[in-house]
This record gives sequence, C-alpha cells and structure tokens, in this order.
Amino acid sequence: MGSVGLEEIENIKNEIDSMVKEKVQLLCARRGLKTECRLSVKTTSKSGATEILIVNHPHEPTCSASKCTFYYHREGQPLRCFECERLKKVKTYIGYKFPTNIVNVHRRCSPRVATPRSSVTFSLQKRQRIFIGKIGDISMEGAKVSGTFNVQISKGDIVMPFTMTLLGKDVTSKETTINVPEATVIWTKQGEESMSVFGVNFDLSQKDSKVLSDYIDMRSIEELS
Repeated sequence: MGSVGLEEIENIKNEIDSMVKEKVQLLCARRGLKTECRLSVKTTSKSGATEILIVNHPHEPTCSASKCTFYYHREGQPLRCFECERLKKVKTYIGYKFPTNIVNVHRRCSPRVATPRSSVTFSLQKRQRIFIGKIGDISMEGAKVSGTFNVQISKGDIVMPFTMTLLGKDVTSKETTINVPEATVIWTKQGEESMSVFGVNFDLSQKDSKVLSDYIDMRSIEELS
C-alpha cells in the first residue's frame, strides 16, 4: 500500500469534501469482503476543533475496535484506504474523526488482478460451438483465458458472447457475472500439453464497468488481507 501526499490537513479535508459531493460509498475492511456492506458518506461537521465525517451506518459496528478501516473508490482515481476513530452514533449515523492519512492501495486506475476459481464461456465468431475456459487475471480492458479448446484460436479472432463468472479468494464471496457482447483476441500462446492461453481486449458498458471496477477493488483488498 503506497503512501500518497494527502497527509496535510487541508488536502485531507479537500479529499473528504469531494467524497461527500460525489456521494462516495465506503467499504468496511472488516466485514465488506463477505457481505459487500457499503456505507454512504453523508456530510461533515465540526465539534470544537475536531473535524467529523458523518457516515450512514444502519447496523452497529461488528468489531470491538475503536477505529474503523474503510476503502473507497472515486471515479477516475485509484482505490484508497484510511483509518478513522469512531466518536459517536446517532440513529443510523456515526461520526468519525477525520483520518490523519489517506493511502493508495494501487497506483494505476486500471490494475490487473488474479481471478481465483473464475470461469468464462464464449463462442468464436460465425461458429456455434460453446467453449468453457478459466479466467487467469482481469483488468478493466481485458482478461487472460486458459483452457483446452480443441480449436485454433488466433490473434484478431472475435469471441462472442464472452460471459465471465468472477469469484473471490474467499469461498463465501459473492459471484460476479459480466456479459461482454464481443471481445478481441490480442495475443495467444501454447500452454502445457494441450492447454491454450490467450488474452482478450473488450469495451464495457457503463453498468458493467462499475460492476467490474467493484470486483477489482474487492480482489485488491483481499490480496492485502
């Protein structure tokens, strides 16, 4: 986890103001990986000299620690993380003391993450047969596929539809399905024995981009846990 230049009080305040304006949702590090519990950033307040971040937290915090660790992702920015102290709860809202540091989980806006236990089904353009393969890793622009396909797959081939079933490392993690109308093979290589490996490039709809972005965030957090 790389440190970024948000340690100064004014920069942290500006970052949090942007989170409030963009209605950013926070992912709780202690329970979010299994339940995908996302908490809404509502507003900021002040008690004397203490700056307070107010979060809609409809359930009671499930840990005994006095501090919470949150991940969040603003559009066009890398996944970020901060730790903050709980001050008090009023109805469904919890006030947190402003964090003293915000860090980047990954520096690239479109990281590539491993995809354990994940699979894909696809057909080659103008062919009826359906193939099943494994997804080795994925980014916002493409994925690596491997399998025994008993057909020549070449650079430039179109695979369609390209339906991915993505899972996390935890066996209880939620299944994520993304349907890509078509993807383009951009590289191929021969794996061990009859195994074939190839990479595809694709463009996603806005809705599917959000789904995949959330999945990549979750996998990034899993690898840090």
